Amino acid sequence: MNRLSQGVIMRGIIRVVCVFFLFYIFSIPAYADAASRHRVEHRKPDCAAAQAAAASQFQQGTPHASKACKQKKVFELTVTLEGAGSGRVSSDPVGIYCQIDCVEDYPKNTRVVLSAQPYTGSIFTGWSGDCSGTSPCSIKLKADTTVSANFMRIEPPPLGLVTPYVNESDMREINDYFNAQYDNLPWGRIHDGLDIDPNDNLRPYQSVCSGRIRKIYVFDNQVTLIIDCDATYSVDYNFETQAPSTGQIQLDHILVTEGQLVAQGDVIGYLYSAENPDRAHVHFTLYENAVPICPAPFFTEAAHASILNLVAVVHQDVVMCRSGNVMPPPLVTPYVDESDMKRITAGYSSSYSLSPWGYPHDGLDIYPQSDQKPLQAACSGKIDAVELQQDGMNGNWRVELAVVCDEYVADPEFGGYFIPLTTKYYLQTMSSDPSIGQAQLDNIMVAPGQNVAQGDIIGYLKAVNQNAHLQFELLQFGQSEFHVFGITGIPLCPQAQFSLSARNSVLNLLQTAWPGAEMCYQ
Repeated sequence: MNRLSQGVIMRGIIRVVCVFFLFYIFSIPAYADAASRHRVEHRKPDCAAAQAAAASQFQQGTPHASKACKQKKVFELTVTLEGAGSGRVSSDPVGIYCQIDCVEDYPKNTRVVLSAQPYTGSIFTGWSGDCSGTSPCSIKLKADTTVSANFMRIEPPPLGLVTPYVNESDMREINDYFNAQYDNLPWGRIHDGLDIDPNDNLRPYQSVCSGRIRKIYVFDNQVTLIIDCDATYSVDYNFETQAPSTGQIQLDHILVTEGQLVAQGDVIGYLYSAENPDRAHVHFTLYENAVPICPAPFFTEAAHASILNLVAVVHQDVVMCRSGNVMPPPLVTPYVDESDMKRITAGYSSSYSLSPWGYPHDGLDIYPQSDQKPLQAACSGKIDAVELQQDGMNGNWRVELAVVCDEYVADPEFGGYFIPLTTKYYLQTMSSDPSIGQAQLDNIMVAPGQNVAQGDIIGYLKAVNQNAHLQFELLQFGQSEFHVFGITGIPLCPQAQFSLSARNSVLNLLQTAWPGAEMCYQ
């Protein structure tokens, strides 16, 4: 090929390259604009148009739907409380706890079971909306769903309580009364009972019911006395002298002892008010399954009228309670899966003779199927203690772990609160080998002061032998800054505090060991 031919070819190649280059340069804005429009349209699809097009195509026998316009995968479940009565609704799986949390999102096709629990003085009359009847409401969520729980007010079975004081004429006033809500606070704080002020020193107070003295506690400036009226209801008397170092003096004026049976109207003590007569008082609280409640419906007609007379001395609004009762969220099981557990060999019992296991017991003895089974927080709260201990009787090692449940009624501004419950876990290795005890401690996943949510894994139970187990207890008080002066705790029957599914699971495991047994024998 000669030089002339080569030059012609090279010039042709250059012309072609230049043409393509200029075409590319001038085409970029158009392509970029189209790509941008495509991205915007993809980000924000016109679902209404897509649905209309899909409907048209369906009629033509060629159904088609845009991926961007598919159904959403999470649906909202809303619960409302209706009627003149009061109560709560909880869910399984957890999420709904309606008084507090009445709206929750769940993944599509989740089956949610709603359970209604009426409060004292009310009955549950049934569901409306997307559920009906009075049985637990089971819903498979395929769309946003609303369910209403209907409660009707009734007169509760009366305990027929008399006044906590012997004579109305011995009392000056009732200054604070029951209030479980933030609003409408005449004294500016939440309060779980009645503050009854005497008009002189050593005025007598009496038992409002027949029952048994459960506990008497002595503090620097008060004595707390607890009476169990029956298996459900108990009353607290806090004899508050409001003067330093007078607790023992007050105890000297208490006329009953722990374990003693008392009849309604028996004098249980005299309030020592000599050193601070303007502030000394008896703080009286009524509990239903360890939860403070408004006492008004439970007094006799005469007692109710007498108490309102003393309220009227201070308050223009003459009532005994300014809000409805509020119950704590229900507990879940302390274990994660029922299938991980073998049996429960003992429940709660207060005597030797009543229970099938035949001895007093403070909680639930839960045995695992095998080693390293997970345990969970039965309530949301704060880890109060994690401690490796050796039993002084048999030398076996265990780890004690306590969770103080979150306050369910609290006034952060003024410091008023209802004392929360405490759950306690004793992880019993049933081994005297210190290395096994240390291994159990190493399998605890939380630390003191840590906040946990209900259902969080708190540890794994070491089961190197067939006797290793979890002892789970529910306490009315506990070792916490929120609790009254660091009281160690009063064990309670946990049955009333468990959710429906947790209660059924515990009974299944208990009745594996004791067919037909109850969870608690009081």
